[in-house]
Amino acid sequence: MSSKSALDLYYEGDLPVSLRKWMKAFCPRETLIYRGLAFQQMRFIDREIRGLFTKQTSISVISTHYSCCIKLPVYQIKLEKHRNKIEITLRNNFSDWIVSVNSDFSLAFLFCNNQELFDTTEEVSSYRCDGLPTNKIYGSYANDFDHFTASIADDFKLYTFLFLISDQIRESP
Repeated sequence: MSSKSALDLYYEGDLPVSLRKWMKAFCPRETLIYRGLAFQQMRFIDREIRGLFTKQTSISVISTHYSCCIKLPVYQIKLEKHRNKIEITLRNNFSDWIVSVNSDFSLAFLFCNNQELFDTTEEVSSYRCDGLPTNKIYGSYANDFDHFTASIADDFKLYTFLFLISDQIRESP
C-alpha cells in the first residue's frame, strides 16, 4: 500500500497546474490545526490577489512545500503586456511570505520609499525559500530592481506590494 496521498499521486510530475484545479484536489487531514489557515491562504491568492491583475493573468501552482505538517502550494503569477512579462513566485509558511519577482517591466524606485513593506536591502537566504525552485531565488531589491526576492510579513503588506506592482504595469506603455 502506498503512503502517498491522492493529491501526491494525482499531481506527481504534473506541476505546474492551475491554482483552482490544485485547490479542488487539496484536502489536508481534518485533525491538522492549520488546515483552515491553508484554505484561507489559497482563497486569499485566488480571490484577492487575482483581482489585482487582468483576466489574462495566470496563477498556477509550480511546486509545494510543507509547513506545520501541511502541504502548501508555491504560487506563480504570470502576466504579459506588450511583449513585457512579469513572473511573481511566492509561498507562505503561516509566518511570512517569500516573494520572487522577475520582471521585464521597470520596477526601479517603486519600493525605495516603502521600507515598511519589506527590507529592500535584505538578501533572503535560500533556506527560507522552501519550495521555490532555485532558479527563482534572486538577490535583494536594492541590488536589482527588476529581479529580486523579498520577505513580506503579512497578507496586508503582500496585497499592498502586489497592488503597487500591478499599478506600475497598468501605467507602463
